[in-house]
Order: sequence, then structure tokens, then C-alpha cells
Amino acid sequence: MHKSKQIALILVLIGLAWGAIGLAVPFLGNADEVAVPFPQNLQMELLPASVRILSYDDKIAVFASEEPQLASHLYEAGAWAVLPSSNGSCINLSEISKSNRKRPPPANAGLSGN
Repeated sequence: MHKSKQIALILVLIGLAWGAIGLAVPFLGNADEVAVPFPQNLQMELLPASVRILSYDDKIAVFASEEPQLASHLYEAGAWAVLPSSNGSCINLSEISKSNRKRPPPANAGLSGN
């Protein structure tokens, strides 16, 4: 097999595995945080008020909800794939959704000992 065919085969297998994971999310359990690749066509008005957007750009969006069936709601709103993104899943997109907040300085920061 030529190297380009091997690479194509590997990419196809990765895509199939990724799709299988995405399709299995609503049936195998409830994820509290999920990622939706290429979310431009989502109809946000169809999502319940309990769904929070943790991050959103043209490549991926990360959603969270305390209610069950988050993935099902996203599929109903037009998502073509819903992948788990919380800690312990195969991909962890939670960290990129957290803002880079600075910690407040300690109460005695900048004070002299006089």
C-alpha cells in the first residue's frame, strides 16, 4: 500500500471512530459537557434555557447542562456530531472553555512592613 493510501485509510478510520463516539453519546449516558464541531447551523432557539455555552467559535462549541439528554437536545437543534468533552472523556475541551482569569493579589500585596 502506498503511504498516501495508508494515511487516507487512517484518517477514514479516525473519522468513523469519532462519528461512532458522537452517535453513541445520547444512548450510552449523559455527559454534562459536550463539544459540537462546526456549530454554525445550530438552531439555538430550540435549546432549553438550561443549556449553557461555555465556548463558541466557527470550529467547535462547548455546551454544558445539568439536565439529562444534553446531546439529544443538541442533535434536535441541528448538531451533526456531539462529543463528550468533560474530564475523563477521550477529548478534554473543558480547559479551553475556561477563561484565563488572574487571581486577585493577596490582601497584603504591595504593602510595606513599616
